[in-house]
Amino acid sequence: MYYDAGKTSKTISLSLGHLSLGVSFFLQAIFPNHWLFHTFFVLGLSIILTSLTFEKLQLKPSVFVLPFLPKILFNLLNPVLAVSVAVLYWRKATKGLEKHLLPLFRIYALLSISEIFALHYLFADTQNPLLFPFLKTYGVFWTIRQLLLLTASILLSHWVFNYLLKRLQTQVFIFLNFLVAIIFITTTFSFSALIFTNLQASILRQTTVETKMFNNYLESQKSQLTSDTQAFTQSPKLLQALQTVDKPTLATMAAQFLLDKHHSSLIVTDPQGIVLTRGENEISGDSITSLEPIARLVRISDKLLLQVVTPVNIDSKLIGTIISAQTLDSAYLSRYTKNTDQNLLLFSDSQIVASSFRPESLLGLKTPKKNPSSLVLLGQDYFASYLPLTDQDNLPLGNLVSILSVTSIVDLATNTLRSAFLIILALEIIFLFPSFLIARFLEKQYK
Repeated sequence: MYYDAGKTSKTISLSLGHLSLGVSFFLQAIFPNHWLFHTFFVLGLSIILTSLTFEKLQLKPSVFVLPFLPKILFNLLNPVLAVSVAVLYWRKATKGLEKHLLPLFRIYALLSISEIFALHYLFADTQNPLLFPFLKTYGVFWTIRQLLLLTASILLSHWVFNYLLKRLQTQVFIFLNFLVAIIFITTTFSFSALIFTNLQASILRQTTVETKMFNNYLESQKSQLTSDTQAFTQSPKLLQALQTVDKPTLATMAAQFLLDKHHSSLIVTDPQGIVLTRGENEISGDSITSLEPIARLVRISDKLLLQVVTPVNIDSKLIGTIISAQTLDSAYLSRYTKNTDQNLLLFSDSQIVASSFRPESLLGLKTPKKNPSSLVLLGQDYFASYLPLTDQDNLPLGNLVSILSVTSIVDLATNTLRSAFLIILALEIIFLFPSFLIARFLEKQYK
């Protein structure tokens, strides 16, 4: 509009300033909080501020002293410059006769408030759980800022088009470019939404496959644990030690078994279930009631274990029992996911008892299952796939959960939209000259 009013140094500088602002917001949509956005934003406001400062008022000239601008951080320049521009437009509209500029004061006032809310990203990494929902990306302050920018854009569009839509050439030029932008943007967002939906479905399938793979891994580990325990029970040295109740020898053999096989626990009992020794500690003398030969998943004191109970016989006579176990703890999950990108959690009821990532902050955390395909951990959203874990009687023991951060798909969608916006910008620039020629031709035909 300024450019259309006449090609003077005043109108050209204001046109360049507002053009720089428009470019900055376009860059903000493609590269959030990037230095390019701040550079063009500060440049645009600086040009407008300089132009308005040295421009004389109509009919009511008065001395104006530019407010003192202290040396502040680069990130604080945006709201300070926006406020300064708003004040200058207010001065021109109230102290002079340019009342038509009063809407620009309201628009830049809204822009100033939005830039104050934009400072939230400086504190987005806060560890305070009360402040995090307000300061995080796409949080409360981010939403408020977008609403303020939307309101300012609507007011600016209404004010500008009241002036621009007075000439046929301008009307046709704006209509053609607006139509092209709507077509490109609608197409881009439609395909982006479709891509986002497919990615989400793909991720959910991926997490489901990961839980099933780990369940198959548990079955293979159960077979391996059974094989290791049976091989241990066939040792002649063990048979002799059980017959003579040689506890020192049994303790040495149990500890060596754990070192060799990397299992969590080994218990040796007599035929009555009295504990003779443990491979992990020296506690003995207590009794174990359930000695049924079985390989199973059990829960003991909120811990999930693979447990194998194997009898030791000589000539069909029971001389003892070996109970070996592998605890499904964070270290176990981490070993499994070491060479993969999987993130696994084990729940006992609604409490996390093992985690393959960030175990120091997640263990013991209670997170009730509210959605079968999502999970919230420490304020972060994750896609999730649940696999119930049961014992041999199909009684529930807990859940195996494979998760993937929502941020990953958001980043991918952001990159897709960023590329799409760049293409739209290129097409819009290419179409500017043809649309200008078409508009001028139609205006000449009308005349």
